[in-house]
Amino acid sequence: GLQELGKFSKKYFEEKNYHELCRFYANVVLRHVVEYLHLENRPDFEKITDLDLYKKSLLPKEIFLQFFLIETLGKPNFNWSRGKEVVEQNLACLVVCFADIYDFLNG
Repeated sequence: GLQELGKFSKKYFEEKNYHELCRFYANVVLRHVVEYLHLENRPDFEKITDLDLYKKSLLPKEIFLQFFLIETLGKPNFNWSRGKEVVEQNLACLVVCFADIYDFLNG
């Protein structure tokens, strides 16, 4: 729920553990997208990967880019050590993308 989201977001942000923060957000979004699209009802659900969301065009076009950006920010090879300004821009992007997806899924 929102309390869990807030608790972990604050923890990761205060620790400057931006990789885990983004990974956490990506997992939250993925769970809600799966639920919204009823992907668990597909016969191939157990085999669907993150890449399949793109390759099989399962993500709605309205949130495709936002999901892709959140997922990218959470990848282990994403470089979070490029300076304070870049980190702040990436975190702002994370917040906007998450808000866009939340609005879409709850709209």
